[in-house]
Amino acid sequence: MNIFYELAEFNGDSYVFRFNDGRFINIDLSTLFPNYKIPESNLAAPLWHFTAIKNNGNQSINLGDIKLFKRDIVRKYNTLCAKYTYNNVLYRKSTQTELDKYESKLEPITDNGKLYLYIENIINIENDTIENDTIENDTIENDTIENDTIENDTIENTFKSIRKPIIETLV
Repeated sequence: MNIFYELAEFNGDSYVFRFNDGRFINIDLSTLFPNYKIPESNLAAPLWHFTAIKNNGNQSINLGDIKLFKRDIVRKYNTLCAKYTYNNVLYRKSTQTELDKYESKLEPITDNGKLYLYIENIINIENDTIENDTIENDTIENDTIENDTIENDTIENTFKSIRKPIIETLV
């Protein structure tokens, strides 16, 4: 399963993580994940996070691995550097999801790793719930079709209105 999210905003009590499909989740980072870090790529940071996206046969690095590069060296090649090649490996600036996923594999006990696993678990539970609702809906629809078509339309519309497409948890 591919998950993609970004740290979107602070809403006063928690941070909003917005997924690429429009869903979001609110998480209190200061309480639950106090050592959570964002990928560095601003001018104030001396080191920037870059993710390997093409290794060109270089077996010493895996796709998705993240490396820190000195800002000054990267900026020599391009001041608005979004991609960078080093040792025949193509890198791009890391996203929040990439950093968290990498940390979850490298050291799952870090706050970034724990948060990624937490979000992945919530997504899996949500997907299982939607899948089970669909199975129940299909069963009810099939039973209803045999009995009464009008009743089928009513049940189908009721299930559609009950289902929530947004994940929202207040932690």
